[in-house]
Order: sequence, then C-alpha cells, then structure tokens
Amino acid sequence: MRVVVSASDPGAANAVFPLIRKLKKHTLLNIIEGPAKKIFCSWDIDFKDADKISQAELERMLTKFKPNLFLAGTSVGPTIDKKVLYYCKKRKIRSIYILDYWSNYVQRFSNNPGDFKFLPDLICVMDDLAKKEMVKLGFNPKVICVTGNPYFEYFTTGFGTSGNEHDSILFISQPLSRVNKTHKLNMFGFDEFSVFDDLLAVLSGLKKQDVKLSLRLHPKDYPSKYNSYLKKHGNVKIDRLDLKNSLKKHGLVFGMNSIVLYLANLVGRNVVSYQPGLSKNELIREKSILCDKIVTAKSDLAGEIKRYLEGNFKAKSTVNYIKGPIKNIINLIENEK
Repeated sequence: MRVVVSASDPGAANAVFPLIRKLKKHTLLNIIEGPAKKIFCSWDIDFKDADKISQAELERMLTKFKPNLFLAGTSVGPTIDKKVLYYCKKRKIRSIYILDYWSNYVQRFSNNPGDFKFLPDLICVMDDLAKKEMVKLGFNPKVICVTGNPYFEYFTTGFGTSGNEHDSILFISQPLSRVNKTHKLNMFGFDEFSVFDDLLAVLSGLKKQDVKLSLRLHPKDYPSKYNSYLKKHGNVKIDRLDLKNSLKKHGLVFGMNSIVLYLANLVGRNVVSYQPGLSKNELIREKSILCDKIVTAKSDLAGEIKRYLEGNFKAKSTVNYIKGPIKNIINLIENEK
C-alpha cells in the first residue's frame, strides 16, 4: 500500500507518528509543515517540508507517488492536509483522519462554518464523548470510528513512576492570548498570562514565593514569551525536559485546558486545571475530559495549592482511555481495501 501522511499542528503530528512506526511494510510519503516538523525530526522520520512546496509541486509529487490511502492528523485553518485531501477526493483515494482532542470539531473539517468541505472518508476519534458531540454538531455518524488516540497509547507505555519534587509546580502554557487576538474576542474569559498571574498571586498570599515554578512553553509559543516573569521572579524557570521526564519530575501539573493535563492525569500525576468563569455545564464536561480538580474561581485556587504544598492533595484519575488505538487504526487501514 502507498500511504501519504500529513500533519501541521503538534497534536496532529503526535496522533500519526506512532502509526508510522507500525506501517513499515508499506510505502510512505510524509508531507509535513509547521510545528509538526519538529516532532517528526525528533523521531528521525523522513518527510517532505510542505512549507517549501508550491501547489504545483505538491500535485506533481502526489501524482508521481500514486497513493491509495491518505492518513492525516487534524488542524484548524488552511493547512497542508486540506490540500492533500482535496487532491485525494478528486481521485477517489481513501482518506482517514485522526482526531487528537475534544475541541473545534467543525472548524477542523470546514472552510466556512459547518460546510464540512474537508470531510474525509473516516474520522478516528478518542472516545464515545467525541463521537456524540460531533454527531450533535451535524457529522454523519457513519464516518466516525471510536479508536482512541495513538499518542495516548505511546505516552502511557512504559511511563513508570519516579520521585518528584514535592515543592515544584509545572505550569503548562497555551497560546490562548494569540487565539483571542486572532479572533478579536475573549473566547475563554482568561488567557495564559492572567492565569499565571493568579498562580503567582496565590503563592505570594500563601508566603510560598520560594516554590519551584517551571514554565513549559507550548510549541507555538515564542522563546522570549515569559521573559518579564523570569526577570522579576527568581523561582521561575523555563522547563526544557522532554514531556515524560518533566511530568515525572514535578509534583503538581497546573494549567488551563491543555491536552498535557489529560496526559498527566492519565499517568497518575497531581493535576489542577484553572479555568476562571467556567459555567456549570462546561465544568461537568471538562471534568470528564481533563481531570477532577478544575478550579473556576481565584478564591478557590489558594485552597487547592495549599493542600498540595501541605501534602494533602490526592491525585484522582477520572479520564477515559480507549485501549489499543494503534492496533485499532492499523486494522482499519489494512483490513479495508
């Protein structure tokens, strides 16, 4: 089988790379762009740099390769996978997408809101909740298959346990301020800076300014994003470990609604999600996805941080995880002609 693989965002790359290692008996053409390139490089996976390929070159490359399957991770916006999908749909080449998170369902597969212009033959999703929410938004249930996310299987395999620094907190950054600016509205009611400011204020109020606080940058963050904080607070450092070792090292993982919180919960770490202003219905949904400890008001945040620092915080994994996603998707690829 001749398989074209494509990804643009980090989540998309993470969803597909565990499959590439299982598709060695097939001929692959990986066409990758943006932040996904760094992930493919880290795994020493060969790829064509889509950021340097024109539309004409892309079509010539695909025509020469003669694919009979297109496999991709999802992204929002005019990403490379949509150009490849357009080529494949015109030629009736089978297409499979892998969803990596419970958000932006319609936007990932549409040009204009709800037009589903970029709908593949099959969408592999993380769990029944994702399928239920997508069907409610107008997706045809026949194109959705609950397989699990391959990255979740990769991440949990051989994670193990190790000692962590009890007085350390890992802050998971997200580019929410950029999203708010791009869409010219406050989509979340908070961003990474306001949330980090609240955490610093809570630690100051608890007289715990000496707590080791590590900032983990998002792949889309620029390196100097938090320089003003680094200069002002001597206990704040940039975390440069790989994600697995970073989660093992730190006693508490703190953030907003990043997939990293889900992964940390999945492997039994202490996790707090802080999303000020979250509604009751949104809170119930987020608890079923991210973690049990979701704080929606600054007044409650101090209590959770204090419990952690005093050793009274107990991790409680509440997340769902579909077993065997890599095998599930490989079977879909190889057993359907």
